[in-house]
Amino acid sequence: THAVLGYLYLNSVLWVAAPTGLIISPFAKGGWLSAIGFLVTGIGWWLTTWLGYRAIMRNELQQHVCWMVRSYAIALSAVFFRIIHGLLSLTSIVVKSGNPTTCDRVT
Repeated sequence: THAVLGYLYLNSVLWVAAPTGLIISPFAKGGWLSAIGFLVTGIGWWLTTWLGYRAIMRNELQQHVCWMVRSYAIALSAVFFRIIHGLLSLTSIVVKSGNPTTCDRVT
């Protein structure tokens, strides 16, 4: 049911996934820019999930839906990042590890 899946999602995001992202963010391969990106994503994911939970506990269904859609969007941002990264790897553009702003053409 929705409540069971919501309970599992809530607890996995609040107590495992988002905190793990915050802990590993300083060690991102892309340098400080990537670290900040992971940090902001982790905070946003935790916060939107928490606000969605708070809304449903207050019987604010519309607010719950809005916050949880935001939470899922942040969760799926990692999936979309992997897809875009995979598509870019099929092209001749390679992003150097360690400096996300430097790109070289493969010859």
